[in-house]
Formats: sequence, C-alpha cells, structure tokens
Amino acid sequence: MLLIDEMYESFKNRTREGIRWKMVGDMWSRMDFIQEKFAGIKTITEFGPFQGCSTTAWLYLRPEKFTTVDRGISFDLELFKNAAKEINVEFNFVLGSDLEIEIDPCELLFIDTVHTEDQTFQELTLHADKVSKYLVFHDITEPRFGTLAGIKKWWVTHPEWIEIYSDQSDCGFMILERK
Repeated sequence: MLLIDEMYESFKNRTREGIRWKMVGDMWSRMDFIQEKFAGIKTITEFGPFQGCSTTAWLYLRPEKFTTVDRGISFDLELFKNAAKEINVEFNFVLGSDLEIEIDPCELLFIDTVHTEDQTFQELTLHADKVSKYLVFHDITEPRFGTLAGIKKWWVTHPEWIEIYSDQSDCGFMILERK
C-alpha cells in the first residue's frame, strides 16, 4: 500500500492518530466527492492545510504539481513530502500568509483559511486571476463563517465565475468554475 493510500483511508475513516477531529470539521466526509469532481486536475494550490485532511484529498488526485500555503505548520510536513514523492507529485509548502505571496498559475485554488469576509475577499482579489478552472471553498456556512460574504463581495465584479456546487451542511462547501 502506498503512503498516500494509508493517509487517505485514515483521514476519510477518522482513524488517523494525533488529529484533533473536532477541528477538522467535515472535510473528511468530502474526500470521495473531491476525487469524483476533480479527477484529472494537474495543478492545485491550497490555502490552509491545517492538519492535512484536505491536503491528503488533493494529493490523492495525483496532480502534477501541488502547492500548499499556511502561516504555521500543523501537520507532519515530511510525511506529506514523502507521500507526494512516492506518487511523483511536485510538492511545495510555503510558510507565510497567502496575502503576502504571489501564486503560480493553477487549475484549482482551494481556500480554507481565516473564514472572514475581508480575508476571503482579499484572497480572491489577489489570486483568482491565476486560476484557470476552479475556486473551491470550505467553511462557508453562515453566520458561523464570513467566507461566503467575502465570496459574494468579490463575485459581484467577476461574472466569469459560475457556481456549480454549494451546500450549507455542517461547515459548508462551494465550487465556482470559470466560464
């Protein structure tokens, strides 16, 4: 069994040791959906890997290049580097604020960071033009999170993006696709 297979199953089944499961929210329950929806994506950038549940889901897609950005390290970085290497994925970790960097062009940008209107609006303003296919968001449920308000504020002036999926169950999840 490949390392990524073990990681995927242990996150999906909530059996991975050392994880603060209450802090992961419902990301574990969305892992198979991510595989079905985004198969074939070659370049992914992730903002907010936290403990690595979403990172595992994105790596499991086996993109050519995967970049994850966070202000701190809350997961075993070497484990993820090794898993990526084993499946020939170029893996990059950027330590810092996504508001202070410039990302490379990518097909998919996943945002799961501070969950405020202002943060999300700034992330989209700074980075959405580098994304060719999908903007994906976790933690959009209102009023619990301000993410959706930031998306809506930005979206008003970006009609080239259409909503193709949204749910408000538990933490919520949304996908915008470039026309």
